[in-house]
Amino acid sequence: MSNIVVGLDIGTTKVTAIVGEISEDESINVIGVGITPSRGMEKGMVVNVEETTLCIQKAIEDAQRMADLPIDLVYIGVAGSHIESINNVATKQVTGDQSIVDSSDIDQLLAEVQNINVPDGKEIIHSIVRGYKLDSAPLQDPLGMKGSNLELSAHIIYGATNSIQNLITCAFNVQLSVAQVILQPLASANAVLNDDERKMGVALVDIGGGTTDIAIFKEGKLNYTKVIPVGGTHFTNDLAYFLTTGFSEAEKLKIRYGTVDPRKVDKNLVLEVSIVGGDEKRKVNADVLCEVLEPRADELVDLIIQALGEGVGDLKELSAGIVITGGGSQIRGLESMIKKKTGLSVRLGRVKSVNGLTQKVSNPMYATGVGLIHYGYHNYEKFAYDTKEGLIGRMFSTIKGWFL
Repeated sequence: MSNIVVGLDIGTTKVTAIVGEISEDESINVIGVGITPSRGMEKGMVVNVEETTLCIQKAIEDAQRMADLPIDLVYIGVAGSHIESINNVATKQVTGDQSIVDSSDIDQLLAEVQNINVPDGKEIIHSIVRGYKLDSAPLQDPLGMKGSNLELSAHIIYGATNSIQNLITCAFNVQLSVAQVILQPLASANAVLNDDERKMGVALVDIGGGTTDIAIFKEGKLNYTKVIPVGGTHFTNDLAYFLTTGFSEAEKLKIRYGTVDPRKVDKNLVLEVSIVGGDEKRKVNADVLCEVLEPRADELVDLIIQALGEGVGDLKELSAGIVITGGGSQIRGLESMIKKKTGLSVRLGRVKSVNGLTQKVSNPMYATGVGLIHYGYHNYEKFAYDTKEGLIGRMFSTIKGWFL
């Protein structure tokens, strides 16, 4: 494959195109970045193809200009409340020569494990191998081993065909081929987690603009994924409606003065807020921002805890705690709130293992974009989508070792 990999993160608040050059030591050298405010997206899904297409075009053009090379193949991240997942197991008797496991045994299990009742209108996005057992003994790779009963466990992720196809269509509209559509928390995990955290048990919580995406790893394997349709934009909207101000003004206030920890508020600080639809301004005490933001943070953290409970049952199984990333993770006081309400260690996940334009992409808000490059390089699919057909088809990625 080419040593150039491009991640395209089409988010609710921004569209980011990141061009990575893969070195001989498999490190990523970022050589191009394009970032533009997003339009036509809500809660991680396309609601206006034309507007989203224009945003993608702008981000791609900027990344091409910086990298000084053309972009025609991209890895796209997907999120949204339409995403679902399940762990499944498939078994078979080893019937080959001398009961030695061969590639046909594994291929049969890979096909069988995807034989689940996928709801109408949805398709499998990923089928991720979690591990094998041969005669009840856990194995990473059973190929060539002798045994009778072979078992494969996998994490199956599926989503709405139309929602995914809409993303692909927007890319096709600017003459881009899509190598693979990748669940966003899987991409982000590859940008911010380390191997020890995956082995010990960790939850990756990626708080984006429209969604909060969760991936849980235990014993080095992907165990659970979830997309919560609440993100940083909801905090901004709450401020805008409460203060009767524009959304861009509310976003600036959130970033500069917002906190969800009342102890961190400067009660003597008075802010001037522009009223929407006119030139009028009014004065607001800074603690009002916290009064608006804190309830939304409480709601989000409760939803995160609920999802973690679904994934592991006992939160104590997450020995490495929680890693939060994404633009929304930087809301002041959110990290400490999650720590207090879960009783787990919490750290901010910054992008790791990249060179080049690191100042541009080290911020947690770029974790998905960089992660798409990691993921795309290590799980390269030979066939991109056919832009003439415009169909999603039956896509999946089988990862035989990367998360094991």
